[in-house]
Amino acid sequence: MRIVEDKHQAAVAIAGLAQVARYKGHLDEAEHLLQSALAIRREVGDVKGEEADLITLGQVERVRGRLVQAEDYLNRALPVAEKLRAVLDQATIYSEVGQIALMRHDHEKARRYFESSLALEREVQHRRGEAISLHSLGLLALDEGKVTHARGLIEQAITLSQSVTDQDTTATALDSLGKVQCVLGELEEAELSHFRALEIHRALSDPSGEGLSLAGLSMVAGKRKQYEIARQYLLEALERMLQGGDLVNHAHGQLMLGSLLANRMGLLEEGRHHYSCGLTDLKQLGIAITEQERKLATKLGCDPDILAT
Repeated sequence: MRIVEDKHQAAVAIAGLAQVARYKGHLDEAEHLLQSALAIRREVGDVKGEEADLITLGQVERVRGRLVQAEDYLNRALPVAEKLRAVLDQATIYSEVGQIALMRHDHEKARRYFESSLALEREVQHRRGEAISLHSLGLLALDEGKVTHARGLIEQAITLSQSVTDQDTTATALDSLGKVQCVLGELEEAELSHFRALEIHRALSDPSGEGLSLAGLSMVAGKRKQYEIARQYLLEALERMLQGGDLVNHAHGQLMLGSLLANRMGLLEEGRHHYSCGLTDLKQLGIAITEQERKLATKLGCDPDILAT
């Protein structure tokens, strides 16, 4: 019995180390640790712990852009969460599956899962989870071009996350608000939102979050026609995204940089290179590009269906 308990404690400790590695952006290390913890959980029959590790593995794989693997982990965790009646875990799984759908631009599936997650979180009055779901629905609305609706949802998310002192969600939602403000031409407000988010991400030692804030500041500079400043922000953003293992946003950042260089700075060859690299990365990750991204690829002379060399 003592041996089983010792193994259980070891799995808990290893899973804790995996979470630390994950938040530092060391995703390979996090995956290795989680697989080790998962093996021990199975050995000692810790079903709840196994379910938690599967969810975290799904989250790690989503950030890395390995969407098929992420879905597999989450689909394996869901029936366990349902059997255990772990409502918040179910909500987390729904939210993660929704994020994957949104990355694929499957808006209806994303909406269905985000709304399911939100309903469960409201049922148990979990404010942090509710804020995350509202933010996700805001991102969905923004992806659909419903800017005003997106703003309302994101502002609700910020208010809720601040009320429970959830700095991570607050920072992420502030970056999303900055995007909305930039689209609406509210450049001073957008810049402030991104700087506020950047300060929080840095305090949390979150390089991926820093990358998102810096990319947002690049968009603001681009709107002001400060193209060299925009380029510098983007280059720093790409560095932070790689540091945090955020391959999906790094690929999108390459597209942003390619577009800026070719369309705004007259550096066609350099811009085509970065855009082509971004397309390659997205294709390797199995993520579809938008029609707008496809049109720009054709304009730049990049074939969106062929990997870059």
